[in-house]
Amino acid sequence: DKLDIEGKEVLVDTIKGENTRIKAEHLKSQTVESTNLAVNGKDIEVGTVTGTTVGIDGTKATLETIKAKDTTIRVDNLTVKDILSDKLDIEGKEVLVDTIKGENTRIKAEHLKSQKVESTNLAVNGKDIEVGTVTGTTVGIDGTKATLETIKAKDTTIRVDNLTVKDILSDKLDIEGKEVTC
Repeated sequence: DKLDIEGKEVLVDTIKGENTRIKAEHLKSQTVESTNLAVNGKDIEVGTVTGTTVGIDGTKATLETIKAKDTTIRVDNLTVKDILSDKLDIEGKEVLVDTIKGENTRIKAEHLKSQKVESTNLAVNGKDIEVGTVTGTTVGIDGTKATLETIKAKDTTIRVDNLTVKDILSDKLDIEGKEVTC
């Protein structure tokens, strides 16, 4: 039921538990599954993370996939291929995620780069935001610079100093910025 791992270097192929806490300077695993998961480390490398409540805290994390209901990530340098989470809260300096899909998503990053962000309620705050397609019901983007390919939403609010967007499809649109290119 309860799994508590602490060490300098933790190398485990598969970790499964009900309530799992992992604290390691370096964690490397193919699969981590836990109903309640807390990971803390300087260098985290995991293939698939699956759980109900997932918390990841550290300096650097490279992950293939995260599937969870409630995900909180506080990592300076985050690289993930796919995140699927009902509730997602990410904070970091550099956040590189190919695909994000969620219901309620909040991302705060100095630099965010993603191919696709899809969320019913989306709030993004960053200095340098690069996203291909943004899809949602309510979308809010705040920052210094944002380069977006497409926004599809019912209600969109953008407060970015330097904004470049190719296509915006929104029922309600509110844009404020110093330099806006559409």
